[in-house]
Order: sequence, then C-alpha cells, then structure tokens
Amino acid sequence: MLDSLSSEERRDLILSIGTHKKNRRLSPIQVAQLLNRLYQIQEISLNQIAQELELKDSSILRRFLLLLSLPPEIQPLVNWGTSPGYLSFSVASEISRVKESENINILAKDALENQRSKEEVRAILQCNLRGGGSLTHCIETIDSTRTKVIHHYVFLGKLPTLTNGSQWEEQYSFELRAMLSKLVHEENVLSTAIKNGRFSFTLTESATKNPKVAPHLTPQKVEAFVANLLMKRSNNE
Repeated sequence: MLDSLSSEERRDLILSIGTHKKNRRLSPIQVAQLLNRLYQIQEISLNQIAQELELKDSSILRRFLLLLSLPPEIQPLVNWGTSPGYLSFSVASEISRVKESENINILAKDALENQRSKEEVRAILQCNLRGGGSLTHCIETIDSTRTKVIHHYVFLGKLPTLTNGSQWEEQYSFELRAMLSKLVHEENVLSTAIKNGRFSFTLTESATKNPKVAPHLTPQKVEAFVANLLMKRSNNE
C-alpha cells in the first residue's frame, strides 16, 4: 500500500514516527510531506497508513498533516525538541490546530520569540476561546505569570524571485545565516529559513540593537535588507 515510497523513505518514515528521540531521520515537516503524498495524492486513508506503520490509530498522522497549515517560512523551523529560534513539534502541533491564518501567524511568531511551551500555547488559546480577550491580550496575560522572560525577535517577509528557484532555498537559508552571523556574531542568529519566496530569521535581543543591523529591521526595510544580503553573498562567490 505504501509502495510509492522508496525503501529509504519508508524506513525513514517509520523511524521518525515511532520514536521519542530528538534526532530522527526526518524533520516533522518532511514526515508531514510524505504522509500528505500518500493521503492526498494517492488517496490512501489515514487509518490504512496507520496500520501499515503499525500505529495504534491515526491521531498522530493528523497532527503531522496539520503542520502543513503553518506559514511556509515557519515550517522549516519545526524541530522535534526544544531549541531557541525553533518550534518543538508539540508546540507547532498546538498552533496548527488554529483555523484562522492570521492567528496562526501571531501564535507562531510569539512562540518563537518567547520560547513558549506547549502548556503556555494551550493556555493562550483557552483564554481566547473562553472570551478572555484577543490573542494579544491573552499573550500578555500569560506573560504576567512568568518569573523570567528571555525575549527573541522574529522577522518575516517576502523575497524577490530567487535566481535558482525553490531547489536552492536551503542553500539561500544557509547563506542568510552566514551573512547575519558575520554582522552580529553567530551565537546571536538563532534560526533562518527561506521557503516559497518568503523568509524568516530569529535574533537575540542584543543582535537587534547592533548598529550594523538595527536600522534595517523595521517592517519597511527588512525585506530589502535580506535581499541585499543574499545578493552580496552571491556576488562574492
């Protein structure tokens, strides 16, 4: 039934779902993409896929597929474990349950900037659903209960058409990280991602105050800033 997968894909899928290890063969998004190929394109039911993968039910498969509703530039930042500048699978799963794309964006950005736990994301959503106010107000309510907040900063935006297309997005992401690291030091660049013509990167608070980048991090300037960094990197090679 899963014959459309190569033997390597099938092996990697089984080893990535059926374990609690942080280091797995596939990322959560790669798992979601393989499952989506089986479910949407080949029209194999989730229950059948679950049986083939020897899972007790299809609930975990639905959680993976929901990850594909996250913004494209956020998807590469979903990891199995917790790490600054990234979303853990459990946190990303909570966010992906939200139906409104605007609220998904708000929650994803907030979770990255504040290293939210799964419990905090749930509390924010429950506050909002129970009439406790807007998502922004509920986020402020949760923050008031924290003893200490380490704040990071996430920047999102669009890029002009990339010269080499989508197959080079991973390389462009690596280059963006390299250029930012050169400006603000590597330890202050927590994550970078480029996907579907959009970018995201996460910086520490000290990096956002660095005079080399601070003037360029406004909503009006950040897209041109990133495009220029990638252009300079390309011209130097």
